[in-house]
Amino acid sequence: AVEVRLPANAFREFCTPAPFSVDLLDLDRLCSMVKGTTDVELEIGARIVARVDGVRVTIPTEPFEADSKKSPSKAAERMDFSAEAVVQPSRFSMLFKTSDQKAVDACTVILDDKGLTLDATNEDMGKGVAVTVPLEDITSDGAARAVYSLAGLKGLFAAVPGDPLCDMRFGTDYPLTMGFKVGYLDVLYLIAPRIESE
Repeated sequence: AVEVRLPANAFREFCTPAPFSVDLLDLDRLCSMVKGTTDVELEIGARIVARVDGVRVTIPTEPFEADSKKSPSKAAERMDFSAEAVVQPSRFSMLFKTSDQKAVDACTVILDDKGLTLDATNEDMGKGVAVTVPLEDITSDGAARAVYSLAGLKGLFAAVPGDPLCDMRFGTDYPLTMGFKVGYLDVLYLIAPRIESE
């Protein structure tokens, strides 16, 4: 799940329409169209109409349920995370570049006295990659170990624009949240864990 907040003061002119939701794939296509463009004209109503350089894109909007328990921030508020680390995502880029996703489909995230470790190793095959960022290079609190989809984590890390400090919170058999701010954007990602059976 992804939650992106963009304050009204990010716009030159703005009104205060009722909150709304959009389909994530529609929003991704819209963002791809305007990537690198500084000025985009938006009309927001029953649909969003974006105009830039002679191109118009229209996507529908849906009512936003403010009290929805499905939003990542609402879900995160109800969770009692046992571990938190603030780190730059680029520190783990080698893991995602060199992991063999055909052999390894899961990644263990560990915060302990050694630091923050992402370990994508298949012990049965004797194949994998692990990266540890030492405690002195991060801000951290607590300890935990949890397993997540390697493809899911790779997509999550790849979606972070630039290399901002990211606040990662998780716990044993808990979802992982990763929050960061870039410019006007306040973003929160949430990924479900893989529960390990004994």
